[in-house]
Amino acid sequence: MKRFLKVFTNLIAVFMLVFATFTMVGCGEDIKTAKVKIQLYDYAESEFYADSEVTLSIDLYGHLAPKTVEAIVKYINEGYYNNALIYQVEVGSKTQIMVGDLEVDGESIVVNDDGSVNIVKKAKKPTLPGEFEKGGTKGSDLVNAKGSVGLWRDWYSTGDYTNSSATDSGSATWFMPTETVSAYNGYFCVFGQMDLSNSANSTALDTLAEIFESSTNSTEYVIYYTGAYDASKPDCGLTYHCVTTERFEELESELEELELSDPEQYELEKIFVADEEARQFTSYNKYTIKVANNSKDGKLGAVIKSASISAE
Repeated sequence: MKRFLKVFTNLIAVFMLVFATFTMVGCGEDIKTAKVKIQLYDYAESEFYADSEVTLSIDLYGHLAPKTVEAIVKYINEGYYNNALIYQVEVGSKTQIMVGDLEVDGESIVVNDDGSVNIVKKAKKPTLPGEFEKGGTKGSDLVNAKGSVGLWRDWYSTGDYTNSSATDSGSATWFMPTETVSAYNGYFCVFGQMDLSNSANSTALDTLAEIFESSTNSTEYVIYYTGAYDASKPDCGLTYHCVTTERFEELESELEELELSDPEQYELEKIFVADEEARQFTSYNKYTIKVANNSKDGKLGAVIKSASISAE
């Protein structure tokens, strides 16, 4: 009997070892590496002193966020992120480097006579389930820190990302924190991670952060939407606009004058809903983005040239 128990115990130990090994191999097979080639200009004070292409290596964790990673890999293979504009946006007190939903019509930013800018929206992708703790999937809750890559999402009427009404609103836009944003933990799907011991990764992120912090090397533009929100229509019936900050301030001033002279017409023409409580969709509200300036030869300061999945 003792011999039987000993043999049985040894068999169980061998089984558990094989199972653990299989599980680790399975997890490894679920990690894909995205190679993201970025056209990136370095700066010295107000001058561009070099231009280069750097490649970010991002590990995509399919075992933690399978539906998100499956979609991201599909979009990479489709070329969706090629020529995507890299920009910075402030949401409340949080600042993120963003990529995926904007591009420039041409190789440089053109400001038209009316103050509009040729920064346009990429084709909208379907929304994805929220693979994070507050969305019902605990395994994808990696820390929102420098080097992590998360899926951006909307939030609705309260302007609060903790509101459960928009947990499934992310689609294809990435955000890359340049510092830890612990308040986001559990509320956003972090589907990838960059190895910051890789000098290309760390240098690219640091350079981007420095560019966006400089008023000389970056420019602010305002994105806003007009129209009545209607979920049954493409893009919810809203029309996208991108203008210089100067033009947006002019529009606000014109609206204030219109409100005084003709309140009814003002209600028809206002460019965004000012009442926080009345906001049904974040796209009503304007937001400001920072974009790296064009270089001396007219090319953009920071843009994804191509993205691919590594065969390694």
